[in-house]
Amino acid sequence: TKDSIELITQKTKDNLSIPLNPYSAAILNRYDKKLPVITVQKFNNFLKAVGKLCGLEKPVEIVTFVGGKRKSQMVPKYEILTTHMGRRTFITISLEKGVLPKELMQITGHKNLDTLLRYVNRDRDEAKEKIKSVWNVN
Repeated sequence: TKDSIELITQKTKDNLSIPLNPYSAAILNRYDKKLPVITVQKFNNFLKAVGKLCGLEKPVEIVTFVGGKRKSQMVPKYEILTTHMGRRTFITISLEKGVLPKELMQITGHKNLDTLLRYVNRDRDEAKEKIKSVWNVN
């Protein structure tokens, strides 16, 4: 339909119907409803370039483990932008805005609630503040 994108996922071959907001619908209409086809790697490179142009320079810590040893380095935020980060952000914000997990799973293609909830990026302080606001705790 014109208010959604219909697609088949590569990983699980599921049919998904993803609703479009007015911004994404306008972009698709501009290009005759044809999505550009580029590799994920190229798309991620474009994201990093756009992030740099937008001034996303705040240093963030990247932690990796090599041979059981913790390695930490600071990089500008634009260097960590990826399509997967966008997916995680979409899931987190959708849940924060009140979309029910079961509804979100139909859009994201997740089959398991635990898998979906691993995408939620929320720290302990944010969760504490949310509980306080919901229950009117000072």
